[in-house]
Amino acid sequence: MGRIKSVIFIFLLIIISSHGTQAQHDSTYYASYTHLITGRAFLSQKYTALTLKNEKTPYTINYIPNAKVNFGIGASYKWATFNIATGIGYLNPDEGQGKTSYLDLQFHKYSQRFTFDLVGQFYKGFYLFPKGTASGSDQYYSRPDLKVTMFGGSLQYIVNNKRFSAQAMYLQNEWQKKSAGTILVGVETYSGRIRGDSTIVPTVIDNTTVESNVDFFEIGVNLGYAYTLVIKEHFFLTGSASASVDYSNTTLKNSDGSSVSSGVSPNTFFRLVTGYNSEHWALQVIYINNNVRLGDGIREAS
Repeated sequence: MGRIKSVIFIFLLIIISSHGTQAQHDSTYYASYTHLITGRAFLSQKYTALTLKNEKTPYTINYIPNAKVNFGIGASYKWATFNIATGIGYLNPDEGQGKTSYLDLQFHKYSQRFTFDLVGQFYKGFYLFPKGTASGSDQYYSRPDLKVTMFGGSLQYIVNNKRFSAQAMYLQNEWQKKSAGTILVGVETYSGRIRGDSTIVPTVIDNTTVESNVDFFEIGVNLGYAYTLVIKEHFFLTGSASASVDYSNTTLKNSDGSSVSSGVSPNTFFRLVTGYNSEHWALQVIYINNNVRLGDGIREAS
């Protein structure tokens, strides 16, 4: 954990130093309102899912937490953003998935030059999707003992920052008026563990895989591209895709001992935003998917 703390500390130093490096941008491409308080109301659902794949047997299983759909409010001013949300009962019906206790901490900073994403995720209680996997056709297979913990972050530099605005897409305190794209280049690191009281893969699916614990650490570089298509100055569609090449170290543990493997782990990070933007208000739909491969056949998706 010492290595990831060092990397996160470096990330934070870069983010703090970026507060004072706001450069001039092309105002014909986007307008900035970071000097004003921007308020928002939103619906959100965020969670970490676990996918295990075996090409020899073969099978693919998906563990998903019973995470809630939340309603929240928030505000942004200059570099600071604060959001608070709570679950809505009628949007979260109980269909037998089991209970999940979780704390999902996410810090996202989008400045003129950088995008920075930091996560700390603690989940206990998962179920297999779809219904009927490793259980009766009308039931979910539930694992209340399964725990997933992950820390990590990604820092990317926006090359065309004078014409492309990340804040317009994610914080609503800038307004992208013309279409623009940019190359994204950065670094990332992730560390965490998976814990279960018994084998992670149900024996009814695979009785040869006996791992109940997984520890992992990854660090590497990423490269991507983002583009915002603006229609009639107000309607927009933004897509962003990044791929990374990470060095990974994974430890698999069971009752008989442990095995360690290391190698190259490719990860992906996708963002999709669409909506309406103007000087006074904005309406947006945002989808973010971050895939972290932990080792042979194991993947986390946030």
